[in-house]
Amino acid sequence: MTRVYNKIQQRYSYKSIITACLSCVTPPLECPNKNITFWLYTRANEHSPHQLLADDNNSITEAPWVTDAPIKILIHGYTGHRDFSPNTEIRPAYMKCCDYNVISVDYNNIALEPCYLESARNTELVGKCTAQLIDNLIKIHGFKMQRFHVIGFSLGAQTAGYMANYLINGRLSRITAKSGCDHARAPIYYAESIITDVGFYATKCFSWITYMIGWCELINSSDEILFGEYVSLEVTGFYFFPTNFESPFAKGLNHRNTRDLLSQEFNKYDNGI
Repeated sequence: MTRVYNKIQQRYSYKSIITACLSCVTPPLECPNKNITFWLYTRANEHSPHQLLADDNNSITEAPWVTDAPIKILIHGYTGHRDFSPNTEIRPAYMKCCDYNVISVDYNNIALEPCYLESARNTELVGKCTAQLIDNLIKIHGFKMQRFHVIGFSLGAQTAGYMANYLINGRLSRITAKSGCDHARAPIYYAESIITDVGFYATKCFSWITYMIGWCELINSSDEILFGEYVSLEVTGFYFFPTNFESPFAKGLNHRNTRDLLSQEFNKYDNGI
């Protein structure tokens, strides 16, 4: 928290900080809310999104839905909006790979700098209103819960958690929440995982240090999984994967597999094959 306010102080004078903080708001937990909007993107309207209104049936029925396709809900974090990370990385990747429905949640008006504390509190409201939209799509318009996949980064991850608490018509089958990792790289990695032919392969491990030492490759030699968009929903535990220093970041099969392949080649050589 101190680090957040130190950054704010570097960009604003104390007078401007006080003035800005006086304008920070925490609206009541009432939905729909004018500060929270929902925008549907498909390949048919990638550059002209359709606004969805939870309390307006016409906005739902007239939307250019891709019938029976998955619905990806993207939620930004502090200071973000529908054309800010993670939308700018992940939405184009989905448009490129698949004929999906992508909903970008925009709550920029209640996530403004320097109002971090209020923005964090407002994630409950965003989660509640997003849950209301999903419940209406299911109850009134016949959508299936298993079609929804919620993806939240930074404060968007907290929002996704609140959504689960407010949903009435079932439980989400999948939530992808990224909080506390590199805020810039995380959505880039995830976007690449959607379209890569190489893949991010992760090794199961109980700590970062033991992973870096190399012990986990010995202990969990068979626990390597494909991570990101196509991760198995049955996987549990902590997993770590290496990346390249620049794009493309996916390295494919990890070093253990490479060493295994080299070992097999050396064995062939030793056996005179």
